[in-house]
Amino acid sequence: MIYDDFKINIYNLHREWEQQPSLSFKYGEDLAFKKAERDRKKGAMDLALADAIDHVLSNPDEYDMTKAQANSSTFVKNKALSDEAYQTAYEEWVKAEREANKVQAACWSLVDKKMALESITKLFLADYYTTDTVTPDARIEAIDRKDFKEQQLKALRESKRMRRRVKNDIKDEKPEGS
Repeated sequence: MIYDDFKINIYNLHREWEQQPSLSFKYGEDLAFKKAERDRKKGAMDLALADAIDHVLSNPDEYDMTKAQANSSTFVKNKALSDEAYQTAYEEWVKAEREANKVQAACWSLVDKKMALESITKLFLADYYTTDTVTPDARIEAIDRKDFKEQQLKALRESKRMRRRVKNDIKDEKPEGS
């Protein structure tokens, strides 16, 4: 899993939208394989448990069981659960389940990313990132650190209100002899 697949570059929305379907397919396909692997491990675990139960029932003397205990399915199952082959199969199934859950979370993250891309695109089309309505905190979060100064200067140059302020500040700062 590549965590960069879930980040959004607001300056390349077209690239983000181009990548979104292939990322969804990539992680969806991976999820299908992980689920199949998990199900295969579950089958192996169930088979190991059945073999362990059969072994316990076939060898009651090995487990110091009385006839009453041998007739108790709970007692037999508890003895079988401690079988080494079953424990190994169980651990393998837990690992496969964890992997499937991680890929499932990645698929959900891609759905969240798509919704975020839709919202960011709407904001972009509404000139959210180029108007003075953006708070300084939001601007800092939205703009990459490298491009911040350049974007800030561009916004200042394009903003009529800011140009007036800069002109007034320049008038105020002129030396007295001018």
